[in-house]
Amino acid sequence: MAISNKPTSVKSSGSSKDSAPPYRTLRHFESPKEVLHAIRDAIMVNQDVWDATHVPHGNVSLDTICFQATAPTGERGFLIDVDASSKPNGDPVFHSVNSLSRDLYPEDPNVSIDYLDDLESFYYVLAYIPIAFTGPSTKHPTLPHVLQSWVSTPSSKEAVLEKEAMITGYGIEAGHTDPYFSSYVFETLLDDWQTILRYRFEQKAALERPRTTEQLERDSKEDYEDFLERIDWFIDLVEQFGEVEVSEIDKRMNTFQLDQ
Repeated sequence: MAISNKPTSVKSSGSSKDSAPPYRTLRHFESPKEVLHAIRDAIMVNQDVWDATHVPHGNVSLDTICFQATAPTGERGFLIDVDASSKPNGDPVFHSVNSLSRDLYPEDPNVSIDYLDDLESFYYVLAYIPIAFTGPSTKHPTLPHVLQSWVSTPSSKEAVLEKEAMITGYGIEAGHTDPYFSSYVFETLLDDWQTILRYRFEQKAALERPRTTEQLERDSKEDYEDFLERIDWFIDLVEQFGEVEVSEIDKRMNTFQLDQ
């Protein structure tokens, strides 16, 4: 399982799990702040690899986004390869609409996979954690209905249609964020990311053909910048609250809005 935190290859960066300092997968996050930092850094890694190779990672998930607490700020999150022995095709729960559609409709030549599918997977990861988890290593005994179809049968046509409706419609239904997290932070960030994805998803579909290299380079630069700008804004907000628990931000923000 190689660490893909250098833009030399999606599958190998010259570092191995055994030789690298200790790290945890995002599935074993210890705080909401850690979730945001890990995802933000992993997106930067993902962009570096895409810029260098034009090959998407293809398997962004809770088990391939990792966090190394002892690393310098901005370098704590990274991506690793999927463990082929356990999930040779990755985790379909977090796969993009196009990735899943390619398996369902292999005859469709317009279903192309690129960087946007990785960004879509980051979106699903960010949506899943504050809805499915109640805290570190603790999940809801039953998944909220908003997650059930694309988690219980992730490779089904129904799951693909639900994900497509989320991306091209109004995103994930609000109000399901667990109190341990900040609904203001996570739900607003998800709304922002969904707006970016919806615009590009519709633009990509309207082409009815794969994008040219020039289009991919232009669009990817813009989309990565927009994704990172939004998550950076919320990370800065969380940091401004200092030692206040992220779950308390909602109360502070509600008080602030009432005072305006």
